[in-house]
Amino acid sequence: MKKETGIRKKRLAQGGMMTKVKSTKIAWILSDRENEFRLKLVSGKTGVDREVRSPDIHRPGLALAGYLKFFPNDRIQVLGKNEISYLNHLGKKEMESALSKLSWGNIPCMVVTNSQPVPALLRRMSNARGVPILVTSMETGAFILVLTEYLNFALAAEKTVHATLVDVFGMGLLLTGAPGIGKSEAALALVERGHRLVADDTVRIVKQSNNILIGSSCNPPEAGLSHHMEIKGVGLVDVYAIYGITAIRLQKRIEVEVELVKWTRATSEVRLGIEEETREIMGVEIPYVHIPLIPGKNVAILCEVVARTQLLKVWGYNPAVEFDEKLIRLMGGHEEMDWE
Repeated sequence: MKKETGIRKKRLAQGGMMTKVKSTKIAWILSDRENEFRLKLVSGKTGVDREVRSPDIHRPGLALAGYLKFFPNDRIQVLGKNEISYLNHLGKKEMESALSKLSWGNIPCMVVTNSQPVPALLRRMSNARGVPILVTSMETGAFILVLTEYLNFALAAEKTVHATLVDVFGMGLLLTGAPGIGKSEAALALVERGHRLVADDTVRIVKQSNNILIGSSCNPPEAGLSHHMEIKGVGLVDVYAIYGITAIRLQKRIEVEVELVKWTRATSEVRLGIEEETREIMGVEIPYVHIPLIPGKNVAILCEVVARTQLLKVWGYNPAVEFDEKLIRLMGGHEEMDWE
C-alpha cells in the first residue's frame, strides 16, 4: 500500500480512531458564555479552574435542609429563589451548619439566579474553599435549560474517524473505506451534483445525550481549512472557493454509513436489502450499506439512491420489503397484483 504523504498524513497523525473523555472548566464557561448566560463571578475566584465533568445540574434544596444521602456534589449547584430564601430565613449559626455539611471539595461551582444577593456567609465560605459563586440575571428554569444544553454539547463523547461526511438530500452519509478507495472522489462527485460537503478525510463525531451522532470537520471553521479536499492526481481542492457557500456545511447528523469496498469474487453482496444492516458507532447503531467497487460503477448515483431509500424508510416505506410482500402474494395467487 502506498505510504500516506502530505496533508493527508498530517491529518491522520492529528486524529486517529480514538474517543476522548471530555471535561470543561468554570473559566472556560465564563470565557465562552459569560455574556450569553449573563454571568458574573462574585466570589471563589481561586477555583475557576475547577473541572465540570457532568452535564447534569442540581438544586441543593434538600441538601441545605440536611438530607445529604444522595447529594450529587460533582454537579454545578444552582440556587434559585427557594434556596436563597431558605438560607436567609436561617440564623447565622444555622446557615453556617447547613452550608458546612455540603461536600465543598467536589462542587465545581454554585450559580445564584435572578440576580439575588449572595449571603455574606456563603461568599466567605466559597472564598475560603475556593468554590466559585456566579450570579446570573436569568430565571432559574431558563438558566438550567440553556446551561444543560451547553454542557451536553461541551461534555459529549467525541471520536475522530478516517472518513468523509456528505449531506445528500438532507441525509448525512458517512463514507468509509480503506485509504485510497475513492471516498474523496465520491464526495466531490456528489458536490458536483448539488450536495454538500461537511468534512473530508477525517471526521470529528460528537455523541449527544439523546444518542444522536453529529459529524464535523476536525479543523475549526475560523481556520479556513475545513472544506479542502486532497484529490490524487489533482492536489488540494477548495470546495468553498470553487462551488460556493451552498456546497458546504459546518456539521451534520450522521444517519447512514456507506462503506466503499474493493470488489472481489469473494465479496458478499446484498441482493434485495430486505434485512437492514447496522453499524455501531460510539454505542449508537445506524444503517450500514457497503458498495463493492468495480470499474465504471457510478458511486455518486449509488450514494444518492442510498439516501433516497433511507428517506423512504424514515417515512415508513421499505421498497425491498414491499416488493417481497407483493411477490409472495403473487406466488400464492391470493389476489391480482397492482404493480403501480
